Amino acid sequence: MADTNDNKVDFYAPASSLFVYNNPWPLSEIPSVDDQEFLTLTFESYTRLGTLRLEDNKCVVYAYYSNGPIRPLERQKHSVEERKYLNKHGLKIFLTEPLCSHIIDDPKGELFYHNFNFGFYSEFYNEELPTKRIRSKELDSIWRYVRDNALTNVTVATCDYNVNKYYTLYDNEMSVLYDDLFLRDMRIYDNICLESKKQITKRTICPTWRYTTARWMLSSILHDTDCYLSWYFAVGENFGDGSTWARKKDFEQYAPELHARVIQGTIALNRKLPLCLDIAAEGATLIPDGAAHHYPQHIVNQKLNDGMNPVAINEVHQPLDQLYQHTFLSIQAESRFAQPTGNWSEKVIQAIQHKTPFIIVAPPFTLQCMKEAGYRTFDKWWDESYDTETNHLIRFKKIVEIIDWVETKSYEELFEIYQEMMPVLEHNFWTAVDNTQTGTMSTAIDPDQAVSISWDSEWSKEEFDWSTK
Repeated sequence: MADTNDNKVDFYAPASSLFVYNNPWPLSEIPSVDDQEFLTLTFESYTRLGTLRLEDNKCVVYAYYSNGPIRPLERQKHSVEERKYLNKHGLKIFLTEPLCSHIIDDPKGELFYHNFNFGFYSEFYNEELPTKRIRSKELDSIWRYVRDNALTNVTVATCDYNVNKYYTLYDNEMSVLYDDLFLRDMRIYDNICLESKKQITKRTICPTWRYTTARWMLSSILHDTDCYLSWYFAVGENFGDGSTWARKKDFEQYAPELHARVIQGTIALNRKLPLCLDIAAEGATLIPDGAAHHYPQHIVNQKLNDGMNPVAINEVHQPLDQLYQHTFLSIQAESRFAQPTGNWSEKVIQAIQHKTPFIIVAPPFTLQCMKEAGYRTFDKWWDESYDTETNHLIRFKKIVEIIDWVETKSYEELFEIYQEMMPVLEHNFWTAVDNTQTGTMSTAIDPDQAVSISWDSEWSKEEFDWSTK
């Protein structure tokens, strides 16, 4: 079902989030890509370009575009002949969203559904855990499916960097690796200003959307700095005490000088809400439980209230372009932070396509992952050791130190640094162009007929009632 909002972007909600491709027989609950107009051309391009990286051209492919348990897959039963085919030619399952992890024997694991401690996934503690305690709801579903059907040639491609190092419980049943289909399916914004910045009149920009602990703490720091900041959520100043990594005792042990700053910043921030950049809101959104399933409410554009992601508007109309044109640094707060596996998305690509230096508020080794994809970062100008810091609060502290350093620089000094960075910024822009496989916005779609896909999952529809928690 599609509906169009005032931004000329259609909002489409498919009936399924799991699809099959290159399968020689029909499946009862899993629709084929060939029957989905909005996916057919995409997968034809994948085949032509080798995007799926299949070792056998008869390998069957599943693509899951949502989070959490994959119920239709758990119910799928194959015949003996189908099992023989899959074991001979292989099955590759792409997970296009970060894993919904949970921790075995987590003392906070009963706070929400499915043993999660942070809404629809779990955040990790500052101390490293034995890998045998780390699980994922998506991988649990695939494990059941593999076992029930006696499959022996299954590869799971995730967008979690270092996944094979931490999710070792599944090693005997399937190969789990980092192979991010989401990033290879991104489009390049070719309707933005590609000229270099003429001057710097703002130090930083930090657009955010969904609530997370890291984004709240970051906003408590940024609200009184020279920053274009979007933030919609009113929270209690002691919300960190309910988290796994930002409790008072964590601050006392790892970042005592930062605790009062976050608390005082939160109190002052709550008085200013909502802080809006491109997406206007009529009021603040109260967060009752400090979990990640909260999105901004009271948005003026009703389609965004109904679940559309602003990225669908951003990539067509570029409402932030004029802000990036004179801002020195983009602070990209990714959707995940306190977990061991790196992950990055269109959020940091937005900075790259605006030829703006960035720091990334993300899990450890995310910059390393980007470097392996061909990007260059900014360790010539500031300390990027935050990327290899596995203690989440210490990593956050190191990020704040970079922000504080930028705040000490004049616009003239920052413009000089920006000019020094131009070879890196140009390199990153063209790397993003080279890495995308679906073309530019103007050649891939009609900008006046863009479609935003809202992926939903059976488990979120039927098993969650947040109003009771």
